[in-house]
Amino acid sequence: MIYKSKVDLWIGTLIFAVVPMVSLYAIFEAFQSSGSSNIYVSIGCFALYIITLFALIFPLNYTLSEQGLEIRHGLIRRHIKYTSICGVTPSSNPLSSPALSLKRLHIDLGAYSSVLISPERREEFVQQLDLRCSHLHLSDDQQKLVRISEHPTDQ
Repeated sequence: MIYKSKVDLWIGTLIFAVVPMVSLYAIFEAFQSSGSSNIYVSIGCFALYIITLFALIFPLNYTLSEQGLEIRHGLIRRHIKYTSICGVTPSSNPLSSPALSLKRLHIDLGAYSSVLISPERREEFVQQLDLRCSHLHLSDDQQKLVRISEHPTDQ
């Protein structure tokens, strides 16, 4: 099952509108000035931005397969086995991650490792992950997955 990344309006505007507009303005100003080296630098910076954007962001999705969770952002793919997931909690942490929204899920992988993702249908994603992670239990509020030994009814 494939889940696309949720995109916050302000993040999408920043990435897809503001930065390109500033770059295009720099190119326009370079054309207005007499230095041709300014034009090449501006065009080069804009091209580098576009290449980096596509290499790191497109596509951005999360796949729940039989083997585990696959996070794909651009050219990068990360495979996480279901058994290595220690917990899943809602988060709005702004740290850099393969997510284009601040409505995120913090996936705890134990031993000082974690990842933040932002699937479009977050509640459905957590429920589907619950079906695949037999060692985790869906909390009473249906928003997070915790180890079965940490669930209050099991103690």
